Amino acid sequence: MQHIETHVGALLDDGTVTVDFEGEGNERVSVRLVASGAPDENLIVLRAKEMMVQLIAFGEGRKMNPLGDAGLDDHREPPMSG
Repeated sequence: MQHIETHVGALLDDGTVTVDFEGEGNERVSVRLVASGAPDENLIVLRAKEMMVQLIAFGEGRKMNPLGDAGLDDHREPPMSG
């Protein structure tokens, strides 16, 4: 996804805020997080990015393909032996 814009939603009554990362072709990644006190928008965006990195780095340890057999299989090259 080619990132184009970032939008931070309003603080909701339950203390959460949603950050939308918008890309080309109407693609969007939304992250909802708890915001304590009077949230700073820059810190909220930073925390949302940190959460996405943590999902990648510390995911569930299994291959996830939300589109089934629609073509998003893991196509990484096998390690070169040496």
